[in-house]
Amino acid sequence: MWALVAVSSFALPEDRQQPVHVQADESRFDAESGTSILTGAVQIDQGTLRIEAESVTIIDHDGRLVRIVAEGQPGNPATYRQRLNPGEPWTHAEAQQIDYAVAQERIELRGRALLTRADREFAGEAISYDIKEGQVTARSEQPGGVRFKWQPEPPANAD
Repeated sequence: MWALVAVSSFALPEDRQQPVHVQADESRFDAESGTSILTGAVQIDQGTLRIEAESVTIIDHDGRLVRIVAEGQPGNPATYRQRLNPGEPWTHAEAQQIDYAVAQERIELRGRALLTRADREFAGEAISYDIKEGQVTARSEQPGGVRFKWQPEPPANAD
């Protein structure tokens, strides 16, 4: 099952200019590969972006953030949130794994995935979210396993 929906969005440009703040119980860094492995109550913040997970792998290339892979635990999923447009509601996501390709502005959610954007909610076993293009694709192997909820705006008064 697939669901593809376009949602108008873009990340706040000033988020990319902000420093990346990381908290974790433990951290290992491999300078040769540019890989950091963080474990235990990991929290990553950059501007309005926040990722929380039990373990996170961060890949950077020449000091540029390339990819973040966050892993949750059963009953405690990895989470993502970010404000994509000034003054609009937060975008929230959760899944057992969140794979964020930073330069491509693409997030892959795997395992009990849920994405909430403004007045729309998507759920499935896997969700692909193209932030730049504003497209969401939800997938599930189970019939009827993709769910989509949309809250339409109330009609304007015709008085």
